This record gives sequence, structure tokens and C-alpha cells, in this order.
Amino acid sequence: VQESQVKAASPFPPPPMELEHLSAVAKSVVARSS
Repeated sequence: VQESQVKAASPFPPPPMELEHLSAVAKSVVARSS
């Protein structure tokens, strides 16, 4: 949900810090689901 909101809010790719944060969130989600 958050990722889609970010993409909808910004037509351009997010800055490196944003990408790093999203990747960290994705990793934590994968860790919880496994």
C-alpha cells in the first residue's frame, strides 16, 4: 500500500534514500512472512 502511494504521489523515481528505505521495508516483510 505504501509503495503504491509513493509511486502515485511521485511520477519520477524516488531518491536513493527512499529506495533504500523501501528495500529495507520489503526485506523486513519477507523476513516476517517466512
